[in-house]
Amino acid sequence: MAAARTSYWADNYVQKKCSVKEAIRRIRAGQRVFVGSSSGEPQHLVREFADSA
Repeated sequence: MAAARTSYWADNYVQKKCSVKEAIRRIRAGQRVFVGSSSGEPQHLVREFADSA
């Protein structure tokens, strides 16, 4: 039987981490993006969304 592969969340985070501009470039036409509100709203991301619109 094959051993179960487990991963550590921090390793996944480091692999997926990117700049705000790169994150916006990865969004394809027609995709929806939910942005949390209140104190959880990512200000840098929201500003970049507005600038790139």
